[in-house]
Amino acid sequence: MLAVERLGSTTLADVPPWVPVHDRIVSLGAERSKHEHDLCHSLRDAVQHDVHRHLACSSLAQYANRLLGLRGKQVQERLRVARALDDLPLLSEALATGTMTWSAVRELSRVATAQTEEAWQQWATGRTSREIEQAVQGRRSGARPGDRPAPELLKHVLHFEVRAETLALFRDVQAKLQRAVGHSLDDDAVLNEVARQVLGGPTKEGRASYQVAAA
Repeated sequence: MLAVERLGSTTLADVPPWVPVHDRIVSLGAERSKHEHDLCHSLRDAVQHDVHRHLACSSLAQYANRLLGLRGKQVQERLRVARALDDLPLLSEALATGTMTWSAVRELSRVATAQTEEAWQQWATGRTSREIEQAVQGRRSGARPGDRPAPELLKHVLHFEVRAETLALFRDVQAKLQRAVGHSLDDDAVLNEVARQVLGGPTKEGRASYQVAAA
């Protein structure tokens, strides 16, 4: 967070009008981080107690959307962070006290472990959320800030414009796959599985049928 240096002899009349505005924004940022820390753990508690079922909601995502305006992916991300923070006491405290932003902790929790979180926290100090996001991309859990990223883990953006019917079909496929595996799947996992099934899936030799045919 940006800090404003104060002089001991400065009086209230000498403080420029922008300083209290900045102070208020800093305070709001800290409160927002604390709120996200509480929200992550409260959503996890909601899962454990099936809160959505008691309120006639079909899923936690629907419950959170009605109550908080969160999308399904946003809910899943907070549940993931809540689980990760159980093993990351330094990052958990930083979020709970407002010394680190939600976006920073969210990204660091993807790679940090109990053995590496201190190194990641120190590295992230003074860096923007975008810088942290870029540093985390392509790194496995347990990697350190100086480790080289793994090319196979780097993600790419695919953009599609589809009709409502196509979108509904995709959501149905996503739901069916999630029921089959018993947990939520991100977009990458869903598209990967759909592509494998369309192309015939991997053979006993470990190569997909379309790769064998092209060899």
